[in-house]
Amino acid sequence: MHELDPKQGSVLSDIGFTLPPFLGSNIDEHFHRIGSQPAQPWLTIAKDFASSELPPKSDHWDIRSGWTRCYFLADDSSYSEHVDFRQREGNVEEVLTLDVKAMPAYHPYAIMACTALKNARYTLNIAEVSWGIG
Repeated sequence: MHELDPKQGSVLSDIGFTLPPFLGSNIDEHFHRIGSQPAQPWLTIAKDFASSELPPKSDHWDIRSGWTRCYFLADDSSYSEHVDFRQREGNVEEVLTLDVKAMPAYHPYAIMACTALKNARYTLNIAEVSWGIG
């Protein structure tokens, strides 16, 4: 069938090597821990983000080219302002969700992106900047 004749094979000498320490109480735990170590700190950041409550959606956006941040107030009102990039207290936001909008009839690339973060919502209007669609 496969034309392999075991009589024509050779026996190799025994090899020996030291296995690394076993991590966990079984093979599944071992490989899970091996994979979890290089996943940090991103795994912790993602779990924290997934368990957080996102700000509400805004009823009104100030749509213009570039990034717009929507601020939410304690009285359930909101307002938006143009910003250079996504930041909070002077630091670039760590993690966000992204929803990209496209208008294939006008251009093959995205024209707008909406993001949700733990502390804010943003829009990025690309069309007016790049293609004069807005």
